[in-house]
Amino acid sequence: MKWDNLPQRFFTDEFLNALYQRYKVDSSIHDALRQRLENSAREWYYLRNVEDVDATPREVRHSLNKIARLANELSAHLTNVPSAVWSALVETNDTVNQNRYVLGVHHDSHHYPELGLIGSPAITVVGDNEHDPFVTISVSDLTEAMSALASTADIASQIIPKVTQGPPPDKPLRKWMADMSNMWRITLERPFTFADYKGEPISGAACFCVNVYEHLSPETPVSRVLREMKKRKATEKALNIEFRALE
Repeated sequence: MKWDNLPQRFFTDEFLNALYQRYKVDSSIHDALRQRLENSAREWYYLRNVEDVDATPREVRHSLNKIARLANELSAHLTNVPSAVWSALVETNDTVNQNRYVLGVHHDSHHYPELGLIGSPAITVVGDNEHDPFVTISVSDLTEAMSALASTADIASQIIPKVTQGPPPDKPLRKWMADMSNMWRITLERPFTFADYKGEPISGAACFCVNVYEHLSPETPVSRVLREMKKRKATEKALNIEFRALE
């Protein structure tokens, strides 16, 4: 294959300049587009070379549904917890945690109930940054994170394809195509339209995807790239996803 090792850059200036010219990309977004293309290509490379841990689509869907349900329940519960509960947790933390001023559950602002000041609850843990190891997460941020996790897991459970006859799905191409859809709508602010004629792309977005993917994976047939784009369009329509740029 073309990329036996991870390159420093997937796209040369010559290739990018030709791309900018062909698709009339404004110079103000050249850097942003290059960065998104490189990031997508790097993730594509890793997905192509590192397989997911084996799990059936049914197992993945079941786990995603469970994550969505539990994350939603936790988010709702955290939102409605009485302040007395957080006071109990902070008091417990002060009792059992010798490093109480750094780690555990605490109030991240002044907490004087007798004066009507109710501090915001937060949790401090040790992260993986050795230069700044302590990470403080406000409970309000945690609640938002659980809502986002639940929403994403719910959508992902709908996207997971059912087991069908034929070759296994091309996961690296599928993820890369999702990136291209987002890039066209957000970075280029253009509709991600699909159109072909006798197996050849004719819409701008379709031509772009074929051009770029041919550079990444010249051994992949154009028909497979177009088929994956068509699937992506169908998935977006089925999920009724809203995008910044209109169709």
